[in-house]
Amino acid sequence: MTLKINLILYYLILLSFFSIGCQTFNRKSEKKRLEYSPKTIPLITYITYDSTRNNRKYNKGYPAQITITDSIQIESLLMTCLAKYNIFEERYYDELKTKQPLLDIYKENFIITLSRYKRQYMAIINPQGEKEVWINCFCTHWNEIDIHYPVEVSDGGNCFFNLKINLSKGIYYHMMVNGDA
Repeated sequence: MTLKINLILYYLILLSFFSIGCQTFNRKSEKKRLEYSPKTIPLITYITYDSTRNNRKYNKGYPAQITITDSIQIESLLMTCLAKYNIFEERYYDELKTKQPLLDIYKENFIITLSRYKRQYMAIINPQGEKEVWINCFCTHWNEIDIHYPVEVSDGGNCFFNLKINLSKGIYYHMMVNGDA
């Protein structure tokens, strides 16, 4: 079982790094502009921490880089977090379907399947000297701004969620899934 999980994590990390490198650039009106097609959309982007802009995610700290080792740990903690979240949500879905069988609800609106999401990672070193990563996930389309700045929306249900991971402590916390309007 552990070998299978390690292989899955290895595959996801490899896929993430490959997809990041698949962005193409095109000159237009003397400005570089990102061109996207279904084959060049990155799965993960890395956003640099800017205390003047991103202070709602972190109050204090300074920018940090994410290493390959960090990426493996992030994937592992993210998968653990979502597995626990999905257990609760699947039970809730089953209860609703049992109590109200005519209710028009879909399981994918409850559980989170990570392959549906694009991700933004922002890493910092906090005042205690620990490396932390804010992970922002969403299932909408990318645009040029999303590559450089955090996507922030109101509502949207489980199509938008974020959490923080403390790599130094090996924990995740502050998972927040958007509500429905």
